[in-house]
Amino acid sequence: MKIHLFKEVFIKFKDEKDNLIYAEEATITQDINKFIFELVDGFKITVIEKNKIEKLEFESYKLDIINSNFKTYDNFDKNTFSVFDDIKNRDYLNIVHKITDTIILTIIILFFYFNNIKFYRFDFYYLTLFLFISSTLLILNQIIKNLEINYIFNILIIFLIFMIFMIYFLIGKKNV
Repeated sequence: MKIHLFKEVFIKFKDEKDNLIYAEEATITQDINKFIFELVDGFKITVIEKNKIEKLEFESYKLDIINSNFKTYDNFDKNTFSVFDDIKNRDYLNIVHKITDTIILTIIILFFYFNNIKFYRFDFYYLTLFLFISSTLLILNQIIKNLEINYIFNILIIFLIFMIFMIYFLIGKKNV
């Protein structure tokens, strides 16, 4: 609970009627979904009808205002949900991200196998090439995620990356 102290406070709010409040000093506390004003030495003016007002002078006055804009912060990680939870929540973009992660991981493993393990190429050049390409893929994947683009466009980009690597594997197989 946060407490704030203020001098010369002016509050305008509307419940059933328009209200204006002035106080020389105020303590404002924010509770879960409301603000609590403890006002000292001031007045409250309430507009009753078009030309009628009500004035209340006070030495001490307590006012509770519900914060209708209050939003609950959900502290959760989307990656902890299963695909079934994502389907239930209709979070198709997160499903695409999980599929993308799987495809990228598969491409990296296949690239390492076909480029290094299959032909016993463990020299500096091939290992550096593997590190460069796998790092580039992972960075590209993260950039695509952070763009938060439409999931259909995301699928097209990932399909394009997948096709480029499939072509590389097919052409590379013919050259060896």
